[in-house]
Amino acid sequence: TGACTKGQREKMAFNCYLEVEASATGAIAGNVSTPTMAGMDVSAWVECSEFTTDVSRPGQGTQGDTQGTFQCGDLRFVTKWGPDSPMFLQVITNNEALTGTFHFFYRQQSQAAANEAGVLEEQMTAAFIGGRLTGVNLVSPNTLHSETANLAPWFEGTISYNQLTWTHVPDGKEVLTLDYVAGDE
Repeated sequence: TGACTKGQREKMAFNCYLEVEASATGAIAGNVSTPTMAGMDVSAWVECSEFTTDVSRPGQGTQGDTQGTFQCGDLRFVTKWGPDSPMFLQVITNNEALTGTFHFFYRQQSQAAANEAGVLEEQMTAAFIGGRLTGVNLVSPNTLHSETANLAPWFEGTISYNQLTWTHVPDGKEVLTLDYVAGDE
């Protein structure tokens, strides 16, 4: 993976955590391998091994320009099966409202400092309100195959929302916030 800065490609490690609260269940307990990130206590958050969404601007004009406002897709995350997984199942069963924030951290390492660990910092957040867990997928590895027999089961969740705010947070400063309200296309 990498990030492009001023035309140069840099190596970076990327971590994602979900801080979330359900309307009846309350805060969903974490399942983390590292309790702190960039000096922040993340022990009560959900560590995500994968996060996906899409942001697009529909259509093209006659000169290739985009038209309309941007659109954001559902938020999909993957985490190891852990103490938080039954809580997510309870949330989808009871159709509870969710409020939360995905926190994205990265450890950037420039090519000039290839032997250094790099600086870990929070890069971005995606905060949502009026969320609902709309999909759950439990993935169990093939225990009969020697390469996957020792893998932990995974939990995939999909969150739809009423409002989503993306914030770029370099050096702890809010630089860019994009608000998307579902139905404003």
